[in-house]
Amino acid sequence: MFEVRKHKSLLKNFHKVVENKKVLFNDGENDIIYTGTNEYKNRLLCFIMFEDDEKGFLRYIHILVTEKQYSDFINQQTSLRNILNENESVFIVDLDYALNEIDQNLVSINEIPVDYLPLKNSFCPDFIKESSFTYAVSLLGGLADYHKAEAHELSDVSTHFSEFLKSSTSFINDFHLENRIYVEALKAGSFKINFLIEIKEPEQLGIFENPTYKIRNFLSNYFRYFFNKLPKEENSVFKSESVDSEDFRNLEKDLQIIYEEKHVLPKGGVEQKLIDLINHSATQIENINYNGSFKELKFEQSSLNNTDIPLGVIDNSFIPSIKNKLFDVSKFRDEPIKRIDENPKKYKFQVYQFNTNTGNGSAYFTDLEDSVSKITVHARGMADYKNTSFTKSMDDGKPMIFDGIGEYINDKLKKIICKM
Repeated sequence: MFEVRKHKSLLKNFHKVVENKKVLFNDGENDIIYTGTNEYKNRLLCFIMFEDDEKGFLRYIHILVTEKQYSDFINQQTSLRNILNENESVFIVDLDYALNEIDQNLVSINEIPVDYLPLKNSFCPDFIKESSFTYAVSLLGGLADYHKAEAHELSDVSTHFSEFLKSSTSFINDFHLENRIYVEALKAGSFKINFLIEIKEPEQLGIFENPTYKIRNFLSNYFRYFFNKLPKEENSVFKSESVDSEDFRNLEKDLQIIYEEKHVLPKGGVEQKLIDLINHSATQIENINYNGSFKELKFEQSSLNNTDIPLGVIDNSFIPSIKNKLFDVSKFRDEPIKRIDENPKKYKFQVYQFNTNTGNGSAYFTDLEDSVSKITVHARGMADYKNTSFTKSMDDGKPMIFDGIGEYINDKLKKIICKM
């Protein structure tokens, strides 16, 4: 036991966990490490220092931590000792055996005897993380801390991470399954975007015998590797004949098991499939702007007991930290296939913008699958195009039938040239 000089806390109950408590490690008698938030919504990381049987109390250290520190601790990228050294001051909290608070004190870690401080290798112990197909992205810093964000920036993050999850789960298409990403509506005043991954099997196929927990667990490990381990890999990690990384190899084994149980092997092998997943996942989030309404993004997974497990906190330094390890996937994309009608055909579209002098405009086109897309329209052969079918379609807001030559890219109509 030790005594330290009494210090006065700046804010009442700043040290106290009142919401979102999650026990990270319990020895059967006491909560050894736990976390939660105080009434000011700040995160606390708490751990036991010692138990005094003679006086009948437990002494804990409560540390105010950032979401980045908490995520790094959960993912074993930093230790309790490192966090203490970074933060320099902590709360000492004494509890009786009924867990009622006896006393609390704000102190510098220099006032705590070294024997009572955690070791340098005091990393988060492994604990049961029940995975799910539900993920979330939270905006942190800047305007987001004041419950504000530019609408287009919020939409941009949602779009980028939807594509990120779509790319990260694309391997399941090899099993004749379909991956769909759903975004839940934002709660009022919240800047936490919730995503649900749905794996659908065609009704005519009843082949998927594997429990989906193997895919859930693989994705959890994949995201932990992507956000925490990948930035620390050597720049040449994927550029040798084989990948020499224990973390990558462990992840590859998880994916290998899923493929083997389905009696399927991806083209190029599982190693190449995993490298491709990483490359394409990174591409989806590389253009996020962190210099507007927010400074950081927290990516987490919702477990089956409705608690969130952080998988990573990233900012504008993340993509540069992995960029040199990846391939430029744009170099490997197939050249677009262009096709032009040999003879004029009848097309039905609605003009919504048109220049009567140049004959150039834009229109809405509905294909055979009822998918609406925007196309460009070029009318040719007249001095001007006033009082034509093009202007009538635009003025009435209705589609009309036109004769024209269509130009396609990858079987998608992009432009129609109409000769008058």
